[in-house]
Amino acid sequence: MDATFDCTAQGCLQEPSLWSRRGVAEKMAQFESLDSPWTSPRRIAGQLDVSARTLHHGIRRERTLIGNSSWPKRVARFLKTPEGLDFLQRLFTAAHLVFVEAHDCGLRNLSWFLELSGLDEFIAPSYGAQQAVAEELESRLSRFGQEEDQRLAEQMPPREITLCEDETFHPQICLVALEPVSNFILVEQYQPQRDAETWQQCALAKLAALPVSVCQVSSDAAKAGLSAHARDKLAKARRVLDSLQATLAFFWTMIAPRLAAWGFSAVVQQWLRQDLIPAYYLGRVAEKADTAQERQRLRTLAAEVLARARSPDGLWGTFSPDLQTDLESKARQCADFFPRSSSCVEGRNGQLSLRHHALHQLTGRKWQALTVLHNCAVQRADGSTAAGRFYGATP
Repeated sequence: MDATFDCTAQGCLQEPSLWSRRGVAEKMAQFESLDSPWTSPRRIAGQLDVSARTLHHGIRRERTLIGNSSWPKRVARFLKTPEGLDFLQRLFTAAHLVFVEAHDCGLRNLSWFLELSGLDEFIAPSYGAQQAVAEELESRLSRFGQEEDQRLAEQMPPREITLCEDETFHPQICLVALEPVSNFILVEQYQPQRDAETWQQCALAKLAALPVSVCQVSSDAAKAGLSAHARDKLAKARRVLDSLQATLAFFWTMIAPRLAAWGFSAVVQQWLRQDLIPAYYLGRVAEKADTAQERQRLRTLAAEVLARARSPDGLWGTFSPDLQTDLESKARQCADFFPRSSSCVEGRNGQLSLRHHALHQLTGRKWQALTVLHNCAVQRADGSTAAGRFYGATP
């Protein structure tokens, strides 16, 4: 994404008002390359297709600005060149993207940063100037997200996904739905209601252009039914137990036809159910455990189960390398079908509540920018983004 744009509008020549800051910098650079003791400024002005008076004004102004700058002359001179403007634009766009859009430091704090760093000599630090940049950047992020969703969806292989849904209140009703494996946001918007029909309309609007089918929906159902029985601990435990049993039964019922459709023998299907799929599931659970001790215990258990599944003395040793790779891929797919909770979407709701608390409102443009940043910019430790994991291609 080319998110950089001309946000260094101050300091341009005044006479040719249609000139951009970059145009002026390019003219000055061309003048420096043509200037010599044997060539008059008037003749150079003719070659540059500007009037001699305009050129003289520009030269005098640039030299005055450089001479009065608090920066070393070589630095100030560089920052007036086209290459210097490229550097300023990249630096300033990154500052807006990270500090303002991603972390809500505020436009006034960014203006303060420009003043403290001395960059206000080259970049307009006023609140109005920063607000215009922020609006333009959010609009570009929104367009980028739409273009990338369309491009990546065209090359995305068909797949089945799980949706995790939840809502929060700002006090407007905010609906959020994520795909839990990739953490890709599919729905994030205000709606007047949170009934099933509204949820379905919002989800279908996003999924219509994607080659995916939703095999299950996970949500925080516990909060909805406990208020009337909060004091009855036994009834609560029984409800959770019944739901857990139903979820496990649903999971294995959903996995069974997939194993059969892949054409594996009964022995291989049993080996997948008892060893390989549980090994990958335990590996995923280990990364989400609350304590380091519990994470280590689950990692050790996952390694033991995976070692048993990959024992050369068992079925694993009879498979070709290509079949082994295919079986591991299918086992990972099956493990991903079992979401233990909707904590991923609840965490996102917590982040949105903090954003709303800081900004007091979230406009449609801001919503879209935040979603695109989450999906396409935020990276995990392995360098992957939510969009890259969801679509299978780098945005």
